[in-house]
Amino acid sequence: MEEDNGYIIEPEFLTETDKPKDIGINTPEHTEDAISFDDEDEDFAEEGVYTDGFGNVTDEDYDNEYDKSSMRVFYVIAVTAVCIFLLITGLIVADRYFPDFLNFGNRNGDSHVGVVPSLNNPDKENDKNNSNDASSDAENQTSKPTPIPTSPTDDTIVSEDVEENKTDTLVDGVTKLSVTEIYASCVDSVVGITTEGKTTNIFGQVSNNASSGTGIIYSSDGYVLTNYHVVESGSSHTVTLYNGRSYKAKLVGYEAANDIALLKIDATGLKNAVIGDSDKISVGEDIIVIGNPLGELTYTLTRGVVSALNRVINTDSNPKNMFQIDAAVNSGNSGGPAFDACGRVVGIVTAKYSSDTVEGIGFCIPINEAIRIADELKDHGYVRGKSGLEICATDSYLTYGNGWFSSYAIYGAKVTYIKGGGASDKAGMVATDMIVEANGTAISSVAELQNALKKCSIGDTIRIVAYHSDDGRNFDKKTYMVTLGEYSPLKVPSDYSAERYGSII
Repeated sequence: MEEDNGYIIEPEFLTETDKPKDIGINTPEHTEDAISFDDEDEDFAEEGVYTDGFGNVTDEDYDNEYDKSSMRVFYVIAVTAVCIFLLITGLIVADRYFPDFLNFGNRNGDSHVGVVPSLNNPDKENDKNNSNDASSDAENQTSKPTPIPTSPTDDTIVSEDVEENKTDTLVDGVTKLSVTEIYASCVDSVVGITTEGKTTNIFGQVSNNASSGTGIIYSSDGYVLTNYHVVESGSSHTVTLYNGRSYKAKLVGYEAANDIALLKIDATGLKNAVIGDSDKISVGEDIIVIGNPLGELTYTLTRGVVSALNRVINTDSNPKNMFQIDAAVNSGNSGGPAFDACGRVVGIVTAKYSSDTVEGIGFCIPINEAIRIADELKDHGYVRGKSGLEICATDSYLTYGNGWFSSYAIYGAKVTYIKGGGASDKAGMVATDMIVEANGTAISSVAELQNALKKCSIGDTIRIVAYHSDDGRNFDKKTYMVTLGEYSPLKVPSDYSAERYGSII
């Protein structure tokens, strides 16, 4: 401690600002009072490494050598990374534009079927480019010694600008093909179908619904054949091709009794399916099914045999003649093709027997019947020659009685629309009648009414019994004598939808 003008100065309490001034660091006029180096600092000085007044190493040569070594390591790493990047890029470009030159697969010339594209992830940019390339594998399949296309992702389905039928020449209707050949040759004629609509529950709440199924390209100009139950749940239909392209589809017509519908998309040059003869199939014959089970496992192939012929299967109270198969089919397969061993479509997958203890029992509509209906739908919009009441109707019921335990329900087909001047209109029916009997047959649903009309012809007069009300609350039975007209789905209101009006009868 020192006394200075009566004050005691404690060095350890000097501020940082004061220290340089008091002890003379870096101050020329106080150089003799500068802090001296200790022994360790002197050793550094002898080796040519010096420290500044704060003890930091300041040897210039030492720092430069360290920096140069670090930079050399950096340059080596950077150059190596660039070389690896260029190599990978070169391989990708060569594989894309020179696939035959850069072939890491089978060297014996055999082609391979690649990964099946997903309906939910249609990344097909390469297909789009290859469709315009005259040397692409899919455009020149007939010139190759092997019958299988190089890859199913090649654009065998061409754009809507090309007016050309791309039906694969492998399917000649005579030559038996392997399962792999059938898939590669026929998968482009299979499509996925999504239907969206609205439903109203018993509380009046409206909700959106969607369903998925499968279809067959019926003709190269955009007609698609499927089941009616695939498209009946809504009014908005989307068709997705195997190459990933999606199109909004128009419902050309349908035949509910036989569960057949025909859609149309705005595209040409499509690869249509080769149609076989279902009258010539035999029990035990091989069968191949391609479809979209569960609406997600797109373009799945299953195989089996024809298990039985001429099965009368009742779906929705509507019996149909079908043949039975044991190939695995599930929800989403409906409307898809069943191919024979030559790659020809011989049936349309429509139903399966569903039970925890049952498997391998599916059913197909014979293609001969389906094509007959499709031709009618394409040319006229409906199947001509069928009798009809010329109304729209939906399943409904009436209740009567008092209280929870003494009330009863009467089920029937409620009329929602009557064509002016049509058969039912001339008989005096109104749009609130609920039909419960037709020619002595009890009716509890629209399907039962349609079945009753199958036994009748245009011009027949039938006896219809319905519950009729003048005030909308009190109903009484009323009998109508109706001279049947021709059934036509064209005779409907301009704002017709199945959700609003039900079925056309």
